Amino acid sequence: MTELESLRSGLSLLNSRLIQHRLVLPPGPISKTADEMERKHGEGRPPDREIVLRALRKFVQTGELTTFADVKSTCFGILVRVDGGSSVIGQVQRFRALLETIDRLSPNSKKLQRCFQGLLGAYFELDGIDPASPVHQQWTILRAHLENWLPTLRRIAHQPPWLSVVDTHRNLLSFDPTKRYGPKLLDGDRSEFDQVCRALEIKESSWVMRRAIISTVDAGTAAQNKHFVGHLNKLIALLVDHKLVRNEGATKLLDRYAQIDSRPEHATLRMFAVETLGNPLVIANRQRWADVSAGARDMVSGWLKGFLIERFFELLTQDGYSDERRPKFWQSYRNSIEGMWFVLGANARSSFNVDFKKLRDTMGDQCLALDGGSANNNAFIMKLGQLYVVEFGERGNATYIFDANDLPFDLTRRSLSLTAHLKSQKHIDRLTHMDGHESWETKFANSLFRLATLRPDFSTPQRQQAAHPPSSPQFVSSFGGDREVEREFNMYCARRSLIVEDLRSSGGPIIVHTDDRNTGVNNSLSMWGFVYEPGRLSWVRK
Repeated sequence: MTELESLRSGLSLLNSRLIQHRLVLPPGPISKTADEMERKHGEGRPPDREIVLRALRKFVQTGELTTFADVKSTCFGILVRVDGGSSVIGQVQRFRALLETIDRLSPNSKKLQRCFQGLLGAYFELDGIDPASPVHQQWTILRAHLENWLPTLRRIAHQPPWLSVVDTHRNLLSFDPTKRYGPKLLDGDRSEFDQVCRALEIKESSWVMRRAIISTVDAGTAAQNKHFVGHLNKLIALLVDHKLVRNEGATKLLDRYAQIDSRPEHATLRMFAVETLGNPLVIANRQRWADVSAGARDMVSGWLKGFLIERFFELLTQDGYSDERRPKFWQSYRNSIEGMWFVLGANARSSFNVDFKKLRDTMGDQCLALDGGSANNNAFIMKLGQLYVVEFGERGNATYIFDANDLPFDLTRRSLSLTAHLKSQKHIDRLTHMDGHESWETKFANSLFRLATLRPDFSTPQRQQAAHPPSSPQFVSSFGGDREVEREFNMYCARRSLIVEDLRSSGGPIIVHTDDRNTGVNNSLSMWGFVYEPGRLSWVRK
């Protein structure tokens, strides 16, 4: 016999002797006292756990609820797995029988109140609001019954505080439980929502917390364009901290932003979308983007194409800063680009630089290995209609164009050969980046039009005759109050996902948090008056 069993046996024997010698008070006065305390204070603490377990075992095994104490105890334990098996909520037949029993008790508002209290806690804890949840049906049935019982409970003269809160916030039992709190939460006012959660003992793990996040997002997407955009960064930050609703929230933000007529590129939204749903250009990520509208998906794809073109010519060429013409040219065709692949040399594949790692992660399975050539060389493959265009990072390499119906390489392979594949004799055109009587941009544009009737997406100035290499942007050593120069700096950093910390309001410097491994970025920041500080691993302009 265990110590617990010995204790139970001893208490049982003692109780029998007390009853025998009439030393136990009759139960009537005690029950009346308990009822009086319940009437006055009405908080109704949950029943003892052992009592709940006994009632649950009896109900699960026999389906019997012979006393109100059994009904009440079962209400407080419907989520408890009995002896490692199923819970009452997991047995639909038993669950419905319990609700029918409570319906018969409902004319007695005090008894209904106790059952309601137990089931309300289960309602907030049961993770069934998602239609895909295996207990969504039970959650919906429970919500409907609680909503139907609430009018009866309003007739109670002395309502406990928790019941008054439920009555005031009966939206929690509606089809959209947390919509009410969205606008205030969007404005940063959590007072009402936090008060309700405290009063009803709603836990951080409850679905209520997640749906409040989505209601905040809904309030933002319902606002006019200007206000929505103004709240966008805050909403993104909110979703980043809540993984369980991140996909749903990202979908709502993307679809809403796509409805804006001008919809300028939003670097933070692009980064958030790619980190949450993956690169939409990568075939393996198509399912993750399934719930996003086609317009929003195309919008992000366009932004990402432009970003990746810039990143290739900035990170994966010999001197990304000195050659701005190539990324500018291919940017003008980005709406015609259907697919992109990076074929990386040994150095780019093995680099621990955070920028290279992000680029590899973004491209996923469409980041391949380059066999042959120098370790610094890299290739960039674009599919434009029936054409595949191969650009190289190292200077002196021509651009090769292939017909999609006669490709010399297989993009599902993990590596491609420099000579046998990317510079194959099967090419239908070979173009060099050299100006003659016309600019190389014009020659490239003419070839794309001749081979596949491709036109630039927007007007890009093309020089009709050879000229000196394009000059560097007119950077200045200090912003000096020039808003246009500062705007250009901010756009440059946003396009490259550079984190900028502006401490000027407190008399501090502007800090760009990136190292000095990228020659192109180094040159640009230097011309803007920034100085690299190795101790900070950042660029600083004081």
